[in-house]
Amino acid sequence: MADWLRTFYCYIGSRQVLLIMDNFSAHIIALELAPPLVNIYIKLLPKNSTSMFQPLDQGIIQNFKAYYKKSWLQFSITCYNTNKDPIKEVTFENALRWTLRAWNFKVLPATIQNYWEKSTITMDDTIVVSPRVEDLAPLFQQAAQASNVKDVRDFEDFINPEGENTEVEEDNNRYQEHQEGVKREDITNLQRLERELGLRAFNSQKQSTLESWLKRQ
Repeated sequence: MADWLRTFYCYIGSRQVLLIMDNFSAHIIALELAPPLVNIYIKLLPKNSTSMFQPLDQGIIQNFKAYYKKSWLQFSITCYNTNKDPIKEVTFENALRWTLRAWNFKVLPATIQNYWEKSTITMDDTIVVSPRVEDLAPLFQQAAQASNVKDVRDFEDFINPEGENTEVEEDNNRYQEHQEGVKREDITNLQRLERELGLRAFNSQKQSTLESWLKRQ
C-alpha cells in the first residue's frame, strides 16, 4: 500500500487533491510509511461506515461483478454445449480478459460518478438514479440448463456468494489482531522481501508476457 501511495503522489504532481480512504489499519500504517505531500489532503472515512459512504459498496463493485460474471456465464454455456467442463477449461488469461473488459469498457465513468453522488461524499443536490445493473437471471438459467446439473446453486448465491464478504472480514480481523507489537521496521522488511520475491517470480516466468496475452483477442 505504501508503494501505491508513492506512485499516486508522483502521478498527482503539484495538483491540489483530496484522497478519501477507508479507516483501515493497513491504510494508516501505509500513510505513516509514505506521508502525503503538502498538496495532498487525506480524509479517512468514519470507522464502520464503509457500507454507507464507500462509493464502491454503493454499487460500483456490483456493477463490475455483473459484467464479469456475464462473461463467465457465456463461457460456461459455450463449454457445456461442446461437452466440456468450464471449471477445467477456464484459465487465468480468461479471468484477466474478463476483468479488463468489464472495468475498462463496461463500467462507465457516469456509473462511477452516480455512485459517488449516491454515497453522499460529494455535496450535490442532484437526484441520483442508480444505473441499471444487467439482469443475468436469464443467462444464469440458460447455463444451468446446459450444465445438466440437478442441484444448481441459487442465483443470488451466484451473484453475491456468502463467503466473499466473510473471508474479507476474517482477513481484516486477523490483520488487526497481529498489529499490536508490530514494529514499522518489521513491516518495511516484509514489504522489501515481498518485492524481491515478486521480482524473482517474474524473472523465472517462461510464459508469454501480459502484453502478448492481451493482444490475442
